[in-house]
Amino acid sequence: GYKGVIGVNLGMNKGSSPSEDFAAGIEMLGPYADYLVLNAAQLYHPPIPSFRSAKHPQELEKVLTAALVKRGAVCPRVPLLVKLHPDFPDKELREVCHVIKASGADGIVMSAPSAQRPDSIDGGGPNSHEFGGLSGAPIATISKEALSKVFKYTGGQLPLIGVGGISSGKDAYERVRAGASAVQLYTALAYEGPYAVPRIKWEMEELAKGDGFASVQDAIGADAKGIEAHNAHGELTHRFSTWWFSPDGGSS
Repeated sequence: GYKGVIGVNLGMNKGSSPSEDFAAGIEMLGPYADYLVLNAAQLYHPPIPSFRSAKHPQELEKVLTAALVKRGAVCPRVPLLVKLHPDFPDKELREVCHVIKASGADGIVMSAPSAQRPDSIDGGGPNSHEFGGLSGAPIATISKEALSKVFKYTGGQLPLIGVGGISSGKDAYERVRAGASAVQLYTALAYEGPYAVPRIKWEMEELAKGDGFASVQDAIGADAKGIEAHNAHGELTHRFSTWWFSPDGGSS
């Protein structure tokens, strides 16, 4: 039978109640998931300007609490992670990380698409300023730096999934060293297909060995000074690390 990991990304509709939409998603899809991701990035980007205020942490706390209650009623053993965008000011990101950590959520996904427009896209031309979230290679550095901050602000206490512009073993390995317990691919799969997965895993293993690590897992958070990633992340990290980081695993 299928032995992969099925993640469910929970979004919300424009103009509706975030708490109700996330709860409905958990009700319908939670029993089929290996892990759930609450896409909190939608709370901070248009088209929901009412959430773009100084009340960010409090609004997230309210939505997250409701989602965790529903998760507990429907699928209590399924981990629930929170997905963030990489555009928070440092102070606000620190506050949001505190809310997530205190809530009992099982981890953080960093990052969702960015509203930033690096000069690297379209040479800074008119197309570079179109409305919407930017993903893929242009936000690789932005996403990695945000991930590193989240690892710092959570003290290495929560499993992190790195995503955004990952297309090589080097990209993925840098996220691991920045604090990621696992990585996800989107754009790279669109361009290269499933063969990107074993290639990236092999490259990661070689890079880890070259740095003197016995395994890729041992490199988690290596670039964070004074912070050691906790190994007590339980079933979630074990499931991620054995699946994502083993050369013969099936996904990345």
